[in-house]
Amino acid sequence: MQRMVSSLVLLILFTISTATATTAKNQRRLDDKPIFGPYLHQSNTTITLPSLDSSDRRVILHFPIDPATNASYLNKSFPLISYAHGMDNEVTDYTRLFAGIVSFGYIIAAHHACKEGCHDDPLSLRYDPPGFGNYYQQQLKVIDWLMSNASSKTSLPCTIDLTNGVAIAGHSMGGQSTLFSSSYDNASMHNISAAAMHHAFTHEYCAPAVPFLAFTGGEDVVAFPSMTEKYYKAKGTHTVSSKGIIYKSNADHFEPEDPFFPVYYSYNPLVAQFTAAWFKIHLEKKNMEFGINFYSMIYGNQTSSVCHGGDGGMTKCEML
Repeated sequence: MQRMVSSLVLLILFTISTATATTAKNQRRLDDKPIFGPYLHQSNTTITLPSLDSSDRRVILHFPIDPATNASYLNKSFPLISYAHGMDNEVTDYTRLFAGIVSFGYIIAAHHACKEGCHDDPLSLRYDPPGFGNYYQQQLKVIDWLMSNASSKTSLPCTIDLTNGVAIAGHSMGGQSTLFSSSYDNASMHNISAAAMHHAFTHEYCAPAVPFLAFTGGEDVVAFPSMTEKYYKAKGTHTVSSKGIIYKSNADHFEPEDPFFPVYYSYNPLVAQFTAAWFKIHLEKKNMEFGINFYSMIYGNQTSSVCHGGDGGMTKCEML
């Protein structure tokens, strides 16, 4: 009964959100000038991890490939991002987002587990959908396995660069997963160096222990902006070296997802470049690469920077 009630509530919220999206956004088009990195040739493969929830143990790896050989680069390794999907989302719902991020030289590991809640550990948190209480552990298990096999060509089709640790990101319930994975001792125990939360749905407001970038939107009626603001301002976040919030005025809950019926104009292709820029600065310690000034994209005051017009109108945008 609890699952039925929670599902009904989410269905109602989804209906309201899609109606808002289609009426408010069918007058505009997607931003048409996203920035991409040089790694436009990409591939993906699926691995199976026995340690993941039995609901689905598959993990899809997205990685750059050498256009000359159509295979992974022989002499290059790339940093890892562990991405957590939202409730009732397939990892294939984020193909455009992943392609944009990977183009800047990243490997994304996206697990399938717990699409409708975890089966093996169905802990539920108050006010949240059932079965997601320990969902974040799937994200951490992916990191642990990949770190132990990072240099093994027999296990992986690409080599992972762990020089500066790993990054994490996620959408909706996966945003909460990312919040939990970056908080308490989880970050230090799993070598996590930076995080990005895309419209996190949460009623728990712990303080991330690593530099984090929080995305929300004025038209998100699923994961309300107040959720993001509460963990962004949580006690303890003042100790983190850097944090940022992108509260885009006309963004809704589906901003990072591929367009789908009836939400055709919610996807924002600029989410990828600003997520990647955050990781360039705070994971790789690079302010500029490929002729792109990532520092200016995040912290600059020119019109192309995220808070000064580069991502459209903002209700609130700050980078500390």
